[in-house]
Amino acid sequence: MNNNATAFISLDCSHAFQSLSHPLLLHRLEEFRFPATLCRLVKNYLSEQSFVVRVGGDLSPPAPTTCGVPQGSELGPLLFVVFTAPVVAIKHRTAMIAAYADEIGVYASSMRAELALHHAQAASATIVAALKKDGIRVNPAKTDAVIMSFQKGKKSRLPQRFVVDGEGRNISNNILYLGVTLDRHLTFSSHARERLKLAWQKSHRLYFTTDRATPETQDIQGHHTKMMVFRYTDKSVRIIVHTANLLEDQWKSYTQGLWISPKCPPLPPDTDPKVGDSTTNFKHDVLHYLSSYKVSELQPWLEILKAVDMSDVKVFFIASIPGMHTTDDWGQLKMGKILKEHIVANDGNIIAQYSVIGSLGPEPSSWFPSNMLSVFTSSKREWWRNNTPQIKFIYPTQKCVSKSYDKTGGYVGYPKETRAKQEWVLSYMCDWYSDKRYRTRALPHIKSYCRLSTDEKKIYYFVLTSANMSKAAWGFRAKSGLSLQSYEAGVILVPQILIGQDYFPLVNDEVTRGKVFLLPYDLPLVPHSDSDVPFWGD
Repeated sequence: MNNNATAFISLDCSHAFQSLSHPLLLHRLEEFRFPATLCRLVKNYLSEQSFVVRVGGDLSPPAPTTCGVPQGSELGPLLFVVFTAPVVAIKHRTAMIAAYADEIGVYASSMRAELALHHAQAASATIVAALKKDGIRVNPAKTDAVIMSFQKGKKSRLPQRFVVDGEGRNISNNILYLGVTLDRHLTFSSHARERLKLAWQKSHRLYFTTDRATPETQDIQGHHTKMMVFRYTDKSVRIIVHTANLLEDQWKSYTQGLWISPKCPPLPPDTDPKVGDSTTNFKHDVLHYLSSYKVSELQPWLEILKAVDMSDVKVFFIASIPGMHTTDDWGQLKMGKILKEHIVANDGNIIAQYSVIGSLGPEPSSWFPSNMLSVFTSSKREWWRNNTPQIKFIYPTQKCVSKSYDKTGGYVGYPKETRAKQEWVLSYMCDWYSDKRYRTRALPHIKSYCRLSTDEKKIYYFVLTSANMSKAAWGFRAKSGLSLQSYEAGVILVPQILIGQDYFPLVNDEVTRGKVFLLPYDLPLVPHSDSDVPFWGD
């Protein structure tokens, strides 16, 4: 800018994407000599779309659309660029055009601010007229302008008004364009303040979900739960327990698990909140878990969940919360209680599949027999006391990661310090294979546990959870109770409750007739060989 003043006008196109004329858009594609096949593809993409109008509870008959491109689609912005290309390409001797999809900016510079504004307004008038001719209107009420200058102390001499499409508007001290706030002196101080404010708001929300400390847990917070609650317009609710964080790579490149509840309808008004629970006490346990956060932000959602009927939910909800616990409401104690009350099994091995290996103790005997092995083998028949059950860990090797979609293995890990303290774990490890589900190259971020029959034809239960195999997630039994260090959430699928028999079948036969349980990995398992190295990403 040097010592010049620059006038910048940001044009707001009203309902830009909905205003594109289909015939004119197709003409533009042909005009720019796009291949005929592509033109026909776009024509097909835009055809057979309709709209309805709602007035109160009444809907009009569907009517065909002759303009507009679907919002939120990948093609929408690209088609808008093609449609408006002739307009933004208009040459202006004293002004420049900056356009990105429907964000169109016009700017001009001059030693005199009023002359810079004059040039910018003249170019804007040309663009507004051309857009209007193509069926796109500019909204003067949302169009904004700023005059930028390094000539400090001369604000009183700068123009205070500008005109767009015949309407006068006040010139702003700053303007938002492409997500960046431009101020009069290009200090970007307003932009920085807004970014910091947004960052503070987000970190404040994270504080309430991950770092709310109580006297018992102030040193051991960790939030690992992945869970969603959806409320629909009819006041019904659906709960989803899953294993993926809200990160694009985790949903796109990794194997994840989701349990989706049936739609839970609203209870009649003034119904006792204790009504509407299932045989698994799912409603009670979810409310108990969410109440443990003790934050006001969750209170409206607790009321919403109390007001719905969850009697059709046929899985158990199992969770962990940080602290020392003396009841069997959480972690491994809750899991052991459920399995002992509902599982019937005479044989079987335990398969633990997870994405991160935590501290398991320096020897197999330090934590497994007294804690997790006794939990995973709990049932109505204490068969394991006279048998030696096998437990296998599914965790990818370095070779598996090198062939995966995400070769960095960014979301699986086995810290070197932990590995050095528990080398015995290597003999329990099996590699990740999921060829039957076409997921071998999608590294496992899912966490699952099951008890597999000796003949590998059935499982006696299945657990989908956020909890990796670690003391922090499942808990360590101390003299004063169960010590847990993180928030976790999952579901236990019990065959007696879901399908009315003692096991989930894994193979198709005359009895199952295709109704088999699909594990996320292949059987039989493939143990790590002597030359295999577990992926040890930190």
